[in-house]
Amino acid sequence: QAAVPAGEGAMAALIRPALDPVAIAACLEGLVVDMANHNSPNQVVISGAAADVELATARLAGDPAGQGARIRMLAVSAPFHSRLMAGIEEGFRELLAQASSGWDLAPCSRVLCNYSGGFHRADTLVDHLTRQISGGVRWVDNMEALAACHPTQIVEIGPARPLRGFFRGLDLSVDAVTNVLTAQRAVGEA
Repeated sequence: QAAVPAGEGAMAALIRPALDPVAIAACLEGLVVDMANHNSPNQVVISGAAADVELATARLAGDPAGQGARIRMLAVSAPFHSRLMAGIEEGFRELLAQASSGWDLAPCSRVLCNYSGGFHRADTLVDHLTRQISGGVRWVDNMEALAACHPTQIVEIGPARPLRGFFRGLDLSVDAVTNVLTAQRAVGEA
């Protein structure tokens, strides 16, 4: 909340087959709204000043870029992954820089980077972790980078299964682990 007081920012998901992120971004011009997440070919999230997010959703509903899309306001406390969050990045960068002296960076190239859409690199780790605060999440690029590694199994762990649907948009299957039973099934299938 140090970046944006509660209630002053908002986020909204647009859900429809074959969304065009470039056309959506064009609808946001002139507004304090950014494309926060490109989650799948069928879902984009916008984020920014609350009043401008409301205007953006109205614009998108009337524009071919968003016509027919379900628009769902997200229950969040800040406009994450938008330019409004940039004010807290420098302090975060300083904390990461201090902490990074004790990190083993060898495994970082096996962790996907939301900011770049590819795998993390040791030489950009602190910068990219910092910039993802106000930068968009390139989840489609992350999924494509993971798929290019030809994994034998992709497992999503958590109480719900949103990523499974995102991967399905790229014709990739995901095993979801939501409880002990599904964890046992996933281990048995590996």
